[in-house]
Amino acid sequence: MADFLAANGHFDWAAVPLFYSGHQWVHSSLADEPDLVRDERHPRKHTMPPVDGGGGRGTNQLVAALYPTISIQYRSLFDMSWRTRYDWDKLATGMDESTLWKLLRLQFDEVRVHCDTLNKSRSRISTQAP
Repeated sequence: MADFLAANGHFDWAAVPLFYSGHQWVHSSLADEPDLVRDERHPRKHTMPPVDGGGGRGTNQLVAALYPTISIQYRSLFDMSWRTRYDWDKLATGMDESTLWKLLRLQFDEVRVHCDTLNKSRSRISTQAP
């Protein structure tokens, strides 16, 4: 979907499915993080307010904490998706749209490769595990 939208000149809207594809890759990796409790292996929100005693982090917070090598890339994809949908007046980036699209694709590819590598290197954790 993202490639179709970009190929038809809708670079801004292409960021939305591109982010959500990256989001699914991240969730596939979080699902098998051995040191996370079940609620954090399957976060329900992008961000969560801090909780006394820890826990309950959203996807963005977990990526920043656990996957620092892709944290900037993931956050960039999230921000572009958010701005396209909710904050149109702040979408201007000062760069050509096709250049922006290439940057977003590169960031997505880095997220995908990182998560795919993690997924291939460790055991699966049951969704029912505590």
